[in-house]
Amino acid sequence: MREQVVPMFSTPLGIYQWDEDKTNELKEVTRQLMQKRAVEVGVDGCPVSNDLLHFWNTSGNSFLNEDHPLIEEFHQFLSESYIDFTQDVYQWKLTKEHIIPECWVNVTRKGGWQYKHSHSNSFVSGTFYLNFPPGCTGLTFTHFSKEKTAPYLSPEPAKPNQFNTETLTMQPNEGILFLWSSNLTHETEILTDDVRRVSISMNFVPKVIDTGVYRLSFS
Repeated sequence: MREQVVPMFSTPLGIYQWDEDKTNELKEVTRQLMQKRAVEVGVDGCPVSNDLLHFWNTSGNSFLNEDHPLIEEFHQFLSESYIDFTQDVYQWKLTKEHIIPECWVNVTRKGGWQYKHSHSNSFVSGTFYLNFPPGCTGLTFTHFSKEKTAPYLSPEPAKPNQFNTETLTMQPNEGILFLWSSNLTHETEILTDDVRRVSISMNFVPKVIDTGVYRLSFS
């Protein structure tokens, strides 16, 4: 007779909601800033898809550096979400102080996709969804065990659950922020519908990491 089942090494995905009115306002602000940047600086392309466009996705640039009061509020929302995710969800021994070294906008149109990757240059990564109409492909995460051991022999699950599922695809609503550990692999499948997905992605780094044996500081 089974006595107990203990989940081991669970991986959290933080889901945070921003104010709906502010999200709609940020849509228009972002649209205007993208148009301006496309003229003055240009669009940052994607090496794998001509239908995935990036803005503020080059070294030294950040969407959060744009001078607008709503972007300052958005920055505050990101920071508060990061603090909750690291302090209350993970309960890591970290100071609340952090930086967001990169923040960029993604525009995916029909035919666009993003290859499987992780973010080795940060601690926590996130994506906020500005525009997510019906027909958009979601964000797919892959479990660490599959990345480390593939290929290997594995049965198909009769009924997917937390113990036998190796990928998870999340379909967000507009105004939703996902946060995850940066070493978690993620991707988006090809967008086959004639719609446009607009998201804002970012990376977080704690200002200090101190294990008691070594100490790292970032600025």
